[in-house]
Amino acid sequence: MKIGIDLGTTNTVVCYENDMGNYEFIRFGNSEILPSAVYIDENNKTIVGTKALTKGSAKPSRLIRSAKRHMYDNSWKYPDSDSFLSFEKTLTPAEVGACILREVKRVICRRLLDGSEDEEIEAVITVPAYFSSTAIENTKKAAELAGMKIITPTPDESKLLPEPSSAAIAYINDNISTDTEIFVVDFGGGTFDLSYLKYKKDINLFDPIATGGNDQLGGDDIDRCLLEYFKKVIFDDYKIDLTNKETSGLSDSFWQVESRLRNEAKLTKHKLSEIDEVDVSIDALFKVNGRTISFETSITRAEFEKICEKDIFAPMKEAIIGMIKKNKIDISRISRVLLVGGTCYIPKVRKIVEEIFDGRNVLPADLSNVVALGAAIVANDPNIKVVNRTSYDLGVEVFDEELNKCVFDTIIERDMETPCRNHQSYSTTRDYQKCVDINVYERGGNIDPNDKDLNKCTFYGSLTFDDFKKGKKGDPKFDIEFYFKSDRTLQIKVTDKNTNTSISTVLERSKKKVIEYKKSAVPTDLYLLIDTSGSMAYPKENPAIDNVKKAIGRLVNQMVDMSVHRVGVISFASSYKSICNLTHSKNDIITGVNKLYASGGTNASGAFRFALNSAETVKKRKSVVIMLTDGDLFDENETFRLAKKMKENNITVVTIGEGSDVNHKFLRSISSVSSDGKTHNYSINTMDELGDIFQVIIDALIKV
Repeated sequence: MKIGIDLGTTNTVVCYENDMGNYEFIRFGNSEILPSAVYIDENNKTIVGTKALTKGSAKPSRLIRSAKRHMYDNSWKYPDSDSFLSFEKTLTPAEVGACILREVKRVICRRLLDGSEDEEIEAVITVPAYFSSTAIENTKKAAELAGMKIITPTPDESKLLPEPSSAAIAYINDNISTDTEIFVVDFGGGTFDLSYLKYKKDINLFDPIATGGNDQLGGDDIDRCLLEYFKKVIFDDYKIDLTNKETSGLSDSFWQVESRLRNEAKLTKHKLSEIDEVDVSIDALFKVNGRTISFETSITRAEFEKICEKDIFAPMKEAIIGMIKKNKIDISRISRVLLVGGTCYIPKVRKIVEEIFDGRNVLPADLSNVVALGAAIVANDPNIKVVNRTSYDLGVEVFDEELNKCVFDTIIERDMETPCRNHQSYSTTRDYQKCVDINVYERGGNIDPNDKDLNKCTFYGSLTFDDFKKGKKGDPKFDIEFYFKSDRTLQIKVTDKNTNTSISTVLERSKKKVIEYKKSAVPTDLYLLIDTSGSMAYPKENPAIDNVKKAIGRLVNQMVDMSVHRVGVISFASSYKSICNLTHSKNDIITGVNKLYASGGTNASGAFRFALNSAETVKKRKSVVIMLTDGDLFDENETFRLAKKMKENNITVVTIGEGSDVNHKFLRSISSVSSDGKTHNYSINTMDELGDIFQVIIDALIKV
């Protein structure tokens, strides 16, 4: 059986061709929509869809939503990566996707195959046009885990079908009989996707010439804007700060309040697409001084549009205009502008699109299911051809001497038809450099092509080239060629231009190479707060404390330029001890660390207080505090207070938790948050992984 699946951030829709040759949508209960939600019950059983939402309304800390937004991140784990969640089972975004697809398969077998699971289910699954290679691979992995076979638009390609292309196929199938050019605005629950396509009737070919969008913009973000607005109203009326559990003073009931407000925000958004003003009312939302408080307010459509202008509507407009300008699109040639996705029901969204395209033929498709319909058409019509193009830029990490930092340098640009190849020339950064470590990155299609910020790119893989003629900095010349194939594999060839020696390989994902650049750095004081409680003496055959010593040795010998930065080590168990004051000396640090031994309880507040007092005496230097622990802290309240004060004084707080006995929620709550919203909190299974985590932290926070 061949089906089309729109595996959405908020909802999943499935379409198939019936025996009469007509397309129908699978019904999940009484609806053609399956909520992309997974609930984990007390027995670690997964429940999917509407039932998951129902159970999640009572226990929101067990409900996973919007997992698609994290498909690009292989480090994301539920519940550890989400402070809102709490349950025993651990799931990756791909595994969450598999839970949803298993439910799809179960319903199909029951409703269409008489309960038989013997028939193979083949599926065309859609993804955003700008999805990274990691996100695409994780979506494919979800299908494989669910026992489905993936169909791709062309047999020799492994790329999944882009959602805007699928929408265009569904629309053109019923409405267009000539060559045409279409612009698709796909605004869903978690993604904002743009595509400019050409359709060639005689060969039934769809060519997505240009793509764009924003993978962190969707209906969920509108819900968040309204949620924050509701919280502000509550603070103004009752002085209850619902920023987080700690500031609210509501204890565990905070999560219930958060969930009810979030659900009301979504409902309000839907109502404001139909009417100009909405009265919001939530009965018995929380208690203040023993008095039960109900939440009531009203909001007009104009107020709603103002609330969402900065974070939603302005970025949306900027993305569309930017894509048109970058690709020099002549809007007079566009015959249709197709609106797709539930967020396009919002009048302001349609108004923005009509203004940009001068009101020309802006047509709402069947917003909920057009993408799944297009996927089903592709699954059942082998004559449809979809041109495969890169959805992201591919390039390498280079050192920019003017900017004095590492940046992304493009070799293959997004929207190139595959297979494609391109090359760039480079040189060495040090005299008589022994080898060239090449770190390859991909830059998402939603990121400005002029933005070279490496932190916004995704690491792809690395390799080392050492077979070149050594010489002074800049004398060796080598050429890096990328060949990106239709099966989405990347072949790299590196050639010494002086001797013509070369290496060539298909790049496989590996760890990022630590590349040494001579560069100026902001002098940083790095405080290591090390748990030396009794549990660190185990396991006896490989004590955790010994691995900590090795990792700190790697840190000062290989990761940090000790002539620029200083490191101090403070241990904590039943009490704290300054093992080594801030110093540039590697030997002093290693000598002190080698004397560490494990004994006693787990009290961290003294170590935090010592580090805070030390940092406050040297305010001109950047300060980073890294705390490592393998268990629950005995003095969480005082530690929380001191960590908060550190952050108020611009001291970056990083936490690392090892093993299952750690209160990961607490560690996240005391960690600093980066400018891109990521918490500086890390989880490791064993202390063997500590050295690698140190490297990640140093790369993120310190110019070595």
